[in-house]
Amino acid sequence: MRSTLDRVSPVVGFLTYALAVVLVGSLVVLTGASNAWMALLIIPVPALVIWKPTRIHWPMALLLFGAYWVVNAANHLSDLAANLRSSGVAILTMLVVCEILYATGRARLRAEAALVATNEQLAQAVLRANEMAAVAQEADQIKSDFLASTSHELRTPLTGIIGSLDLVLAGQCEDRDEERRFVQIAHDSSQKLLGVVNAVLDIARIEAGKVEVELAPVDVVDIAGEVCDLYRFPAADRGLTLALEQPLSAHPVVMADADKVRQILLNLVGNAIKFTEHGGVIVTLEPAPDRAALAIHVRDTGIGIATDKQGRLFQPFVQADRDVARRFGGTGLGLSISRRLAERMGGSVSLFSAGEGQGATFTLTLPLAATGAVEPPRSTPALLLAG
Repeated sequence: MRSTLDRVSPVVGFLTYALAVVLVGSLVVLTGASNAWMALLIIPVPALVIWKPTRIHWPMALLLFGAYWVVNAANHLSDLAANLRSSGVAILTMLVVCEILYATGRARLRAEAALVATNEQLAQAVLRANEMAAVAQEADQIKSDFLASTSHELRTPLTGIIGSLDLVLAGQCEDRDEERRFVQIAHDSSQKLLGVVNAVLDIARIEAGKVEVELAPVDVVDIAGEVCDLYRFPAADRGLTLALEQPLSAHPVVMADADKVRQILLNLVGNAIKFTEHGGVIVTLEPAPDRAALAIHVRDTGIGIATDKQGRLFQPFVQADRDVARRFGGTGLGLSISRRLAERMGGSVSLFSAGEGQGATFTLTLPLAATGAVEPPRSTPALLLAG
């Protein structure tokens, strides 16, 4: 967009030179000076053209030509043709010089504009390069953290399996009860190791688009009850309550893959118990606001999640905090897998936490089946499963 100076500079320049012509021409008439005053009027023209290349020299040339010829005609009435010829040559010379300078000035302005545009492009390129470098550095850090945590998650159960079985095979158990206890440790460690391997394989299949989802009408209440039953004893061992609330007059039916729904709820409820030290976990089923879907909320009274770290949780291999990862363990794959599985079924997994120490609520939303419309909620007692 042209500035005010760009718009008014030709007008200002023309008026300035017109005033100069009148003043100097009057002086020439009054004093009878020689024609050298023309040079004084012509010299500043190229300077103005260089400063701001505009085509003001054409109207100025006409004005100078008229003034030159009138002044000379008044002083030398006997030689009008010679004066006309000399004034024409002078003005023509000025116009040629000004045209050259005008073209040069326009080229300079274009070069300056191109230089400014190039500098802006370079600045944008540097900014993008810095952003890409930051992303690459973060990805490299995520990879390093994942390898460190995964190696720990693999070595720990393997150590438990090998150590327990070595004691049993070496006959160092005092009785059958102790032998059974070490076998149980090996079994539990095997299950944990299997969970880590499955998580890595799941995320690999999801990234490769190899996960198959078979949609069918599913009774979510039964699946939620099974999941809570599985975690009843782990929750009780930690001194936590685990409750299932289904304030609906009928069991909702969603269109989903039952195995994938079970996998998601196992992850959400398991995480809630793992990150909760006092209080409990409540699983609630209720219609989504648009009443076209069912929302399964998993609320806990655990450590909570800082608001600036919540967006990272659903990225593969990422946990909210390294200290939390070291304290509670895990590969950081569960939430990413859960969200992607939910999206494959037309649903979603979301998070709400007021901040650290405020607990967290993870919500699995699944579309209702054609016959799975839920009735308005009504107050019913919660089903207490543990605590």
